Amino acid sequence: MIELKIKKPNRPHLIYRDKLRDSKLYMKDRINYGYFNIFKEFPLLIRVNALYANKSKPIENPKSILIINTSLIGDFVVSLPALSYFIDKHNGAKIDMVVAPPLLDLSKSIKGLNKVLTMKTIFNKPDARDIAYLDLSPEYDYVLIMRLPNKILQLLNRIEFKSIRTYLGTYLKLGMNMFGAAAGKEHLKQLTEVNFEIVGEENLNINKLELNKMFDFSAQDLDNIKSHSIFKQTENTKRIVIHTGSGWEIKFWNNKKWIELIKKLHSEDNYSFIFVGSGEQEEKSFKEISAALDFPVYSLIKKMNIKSLLMALPFFDLFIGIDSGPRHLAHLANLKSISLLGPGPKSFEPINENATILDKSKCACTNLVCFMNYTCMDLIEIEHVIEEVRKKLER
Repeated sequence: MIELKIKKPNRPHLIYRDKLRDSKLYMKDRINYGYFNIFKEFPLLIRVNALYANKSKPIENPKSILIINTSLIGDFVVSLPALSYFIDKHNGAKIDMVVAPPLLDLSKSIKGLNKVLTMKTIFNKPDARDIAYLDLSPEYDYVLIMRLPNKILQLLNRIEFKSIRTYLGTYLKLGMNMFGAAAGKEHLKQLTEVNFEIVGEENLNINKLELNKMFDFSAQDLDNIKSHSIFKQTENTKRIVIHTGSGWEIKFWNNKKWIELIKKLHSEDNYSFIFVGSGEQEEKSFKEISAALDFPVYSLIKKMNIKSLLMALPFFDLFIGIDSGPRHLAHLANLKSISLLGPGPKSFEPINENATILDKSKCACTNLVCFMNYTCMDLIEIEHVIEEVRKKLER
């Protein structure tokens, strides 16, 4: 009898399934579905550039400017150095800005702005009210788009303007740079540098940032922060801020490791642990971790907005967390920090010397998918973090 050998079709998803069989994270967890929304930007961005190509020529000394920057929290914080530089450079102009809703309160404290308005990001479902209630001036000399809202065309149709600049060209160059960096042919650009290119400044020497030069926080705001009960509860201790993260679970560090880390640190010194965040995932993690400890830990989750958290961070001693908005706020506040990095382009490097990165990934990670049979976050051990904590807090 002749035995026929039938070649099986190449079905990579089954290979990945077999590799992941023993893992608690399955295929649905390995794909960052939410981040795929970023691909909505580029057709819209190309359309904006095509429609207003006749207005792409820069205008000298604009007297009125509209900045549109509806980034997510982390991206927005990383854009602040360039944004602050641009505003300061045009300090004689009347400058309005449109931001995403969670960033409205913080943005109102940025020095040099006339008016701050809010619209939903490209990641949100469109809402006609975004445009109907937007208190824009009827005309501007210059429009700078640093990130698109989901109703950008309706917004631009409502106003008159002489010149417009978008981030299309800069992001196309960034995409080529990422491919080159993945192939080992060039150094990966950092988004801080990219944002300076978006506002029209290249090869700028970025100095150490100072909060008092970027924001104008009121005396009442500062008094409210200083009188917060968390500082009384954690008096005479070294305060460590913890952010376990939200969003894509591949980027999380295991809660069992957080528990073991906090137990070991607690046994070594007089530490207080304060958890921060704004979502259900952070709240769920805090409940699980705190229930496993026989000493108190504290939660500011959903109790401080972004502005309040940024103002509070200089009063803490150390930040430990995953790649996230709070991590970037810690960098901005120049707080000593330890960031645990998993998948995603390494283009969010800190801009100050007080930050330490723990990154054990050895592959060309992306923000979209991870098909490894383990996660690079699993490779970060408790002792790695403890060693860095000792270095940070012994100095």
